[in-house]
Amino acid sequence: MTTIVKYKNKKNRYEIICNKQYISEYKKLNSKEDKYKILNKLLVSDTVFSNYSKGEVAKMEDLFKITNCTNKNDAILHLIDHGDIPVSASERKQLTDQKFNEIVNFIHKNYLNPVNKQPYSLSIIKSSLKSIKGFSVDYNKSAESQFNNYKKKLSLPLVKNCLISNIELTHAQIGKGMSILNKYAAIITENYHKNGATIEIESTQNNYENIIQSLKKI
Repeated sequence: MTTIVKYKNKKNRYEIICNKQYISEYKKLNSKEDKYKILNKLLVSDTVFSNYSKGEVAKMEDLFKITNCTNKNDAILHLIDHGDIPVSASERKQLTDQKFNEIVNFIHKNYLNPVNKQPYSLSIIKSSLKSIKGFSVDYNKSAESQFNNYKKKLSLPLVKNCLISNIELTHAQIGKGMSILNKYAAIITENYHKNGATIEIESTQNNYENIIQSLKKI
């Protein structure tokens, strides 16, 4: 089964034909490398249309300007990431419920009750979120970004569940490794030695997991 991913701005319209079965898998991916790997399965065709029903193909030079990309695959990723993917009412409810649980788990994993320094129960977090006036879930946005939008309105006092850890990097890993650490953590100390470097960091549990997964790729 196919679906049309549509991207629109004030002047332009782009449409990409995708295999519907791979859309949800694609949406779970964060890195460009992982998205590239699934692209061949996701796309029915790598043709970008301005109007698929009329067979009108988009002009690449206009596409590159709008997406601020220099190659076709990067432009396609941009359109899919920021485009509108049609979903049924049941699919929308499933995606919304799934994202709500991701937000709840994000809070449970990364924040503590400042009184007893323990995580709040999942049920308490759910109740607190649902009690926020105007609270709604966008299944296209990350759990962290949506938490940040509502954290000041939560009835729960929160403190970050911070981890202090040492990361060992070889000489070959230091360049990319330090970029990853600076993205996801606060650097406490840096100790450079003959084998590479030992970096002491402070991070949340969620970001620590991101660091480990990113470091595995280098």
